[in-house]
Amino acid sequence: MEQYQLINIVYLKRDLRLHDNPSIVKAEELGLPYLIIYIFEPSLRLLPTWDIRHWRFIYGSLLNLDKNLNKYGHSIKVFWGEALEIFQYLLTIFKVKCVVSHQEVGVDATFKRDIRLRRFFKKNHVTWIEIPWDGIQRGKNSRDGWKERVERWFSEKTLKIYPKANLAVNLKENHFELPYAIKSELSYYPNNFQTPGEEEALKVLKSFCERRLEKYLKSISKPYESQVYSSRLSPYLAYGNISARKVYQSVQASNTSSLSSRNAFISRLFWRSHFIQKFESLPEYEFESINAAFKPWPFEVNHELIQAWAEGETGVDLVDAVMKCLKATGWINFRMRAMVVSFFCHALKQPWEFAANTLAKLFLDFEPGIHYPQIQMQAGVTGYNTIRIYDPEKQLRDNDRFYRFCKMWLPTKRPKPIVNWRKNLEEAKVILWRIKKSELAKRESERLLQLQK
Repeated sequence: MEQYQLINIVYLKRDLRLHDNPSIVKAEELGLPYLIIYIFEPSLRLLPTWDIRHWRFIYGSLLNLDKNLNKYGHSIKVFWGEALEIFQYLLTIFKVKCVVSHQEVGVDATFKRDIRLRRFFKKNHVTWIEIPWDGIQRGKNSRDGWKERVERWFSEKTLKIYPKANLAVNLKENHFELPYAIKSELSYYPNNFQTPGEEEALKVLKSFCERRLEKYLKSISKPYESQVYSSRLSPYLAYGNISARKVYQSVQASNTSSLSSRNAFISRLFWRSHFIQKFESLPEYEFESINAAFKPWPFEVNHELIQAWAEGETGVDLVDAVMKCLKATGWINFRMRAMVVSFFCHALKQPWEFAANTLAKLFLDFEPGIHYPQIQMQAGVTGYNTIRIYDPEKQLRDNDRFYRFCKMWLPTKRPKPIVNWRKNLEEAKVILWRIKKSELAKRESERLLQLQK
């Protein structure tokens, strides 16, 4: 009877790094030979939030990580297929004792995939060790003591990893290789997008701490200046090229910037964890207005307006420049993200779900845990947040006074605005505030605040 090799598997998801990767550390501690894998799942391409730019960033990150692992005699095995069928295949050629991964705070589709995997592993007597990710805790009640817990995690020492070559597993053949057409598509990486990978993440962090952090606070709201003086770490954090803990400790140790800039950035790093934890506890954010008083959306859907906004053809300069920048580069600063969502929901009077899907495709740094709570907050449908309605002309005066950002992205000849957006903003403000003051909205707000204590 054929004897199968007894191994463990490191299942990479949004932790595409070697440094401070607890899954690889755990696999080393367990002492069995282990295989490191990543799975490109064809079904995810059907999601309304998916875009090839996300996979290209992931693929580039995998190439960089594989190069770093090769120094230690290890490599990443990349598969094309649904996660369940890949693990079914691996169990036909290995005896798997443990699968190690982080707990992904993803969209509903990946959560349901993990439920299917958990059942499969249990049925086949495979232990799945899921490690909390970036200090986020799973479960409805995980926000109890959250602040103290995440502060403790940020302060813990980062994990040093030196994989042992004798623990590397050799996979002689892979029946689920990336198809040639897919590999070719992923191998093309546009120059306008940030370079993927752990090495690049560390370079960006170093330049931020040593040179750019000093002007962070003054530049954070300005779309032109923030291209340089924001940290630009968001895609690296989103796909785990670098850990939030590593970023936190590096910024804390920086002595080349003002205390106000350091504190401003660190507060936003905690804010990031806060919103991801909120989404983990209330995944309903993905599909429905979290406050029932704002369902259904009180205005009519107009697909022509939605398309014009997505293409940057509304005739409103700063809005259009932001959307064209996002399409070309995958990144814009937070203030501009909030503004285009507000314009979409309040000036165009369109439901936030369409903005959420469009922007998820455009954001290279799409992070579900931040994305959905923020979209709903800017749309004004949470009930317990102030309804924020951004005037795009005021934002232009305040944050692109000399038109430098708009000149980068807009043609000289501009169309007239496609709607009377000033009138629409006023109408939306009245209607949304009326809903917010309703008894149902107040009860819902109290319920939501109690859940998020």
